[in-house]
Amino acid sequence: MIKTIAPMGRYSKAKIVNGNVYLCGQFSTDLTLDVKGQSKNTFDQVDTLLAECGIDKSKIVSILVHLNDIENHYASFNEEYDTWIAGKEAPVRTCVEAKMFSEACLVELTIIATE
Repeated sequence: MIKTIAPMGRYSKAKIVNGNVYLCGQFSTDLTLDVKGQSKNTFDQVDTLLAECGIDKSKIVSILVHLNDIENHYASFNEEYDTWIAGKEAPVRTCVEAKMFSEACLVELTIIATE
């Protein structure tokens, strides 16, 4: 069974397939913020989208983190990440440097979770 959450034309915000939840890349809605602000804003969006899928962040199994400047943003991102995921069993995670759709976009997350 496949369930689509918030179809947006070229993509959907999430898909639920056989109990697995796939979120599209999530990034800050306010690209004027610094990396900590964008990270927090992105985590808030992830929480909202997971709730639309009927789950919460405790069900996240994998996070792919894209940072536009890993050398300068990794530590600040991790400060916000550690606060967001605190007290939870940490999911598997990969962090890479990537060229974003906009130079102002500092962080993007791709998430897989389970129901």
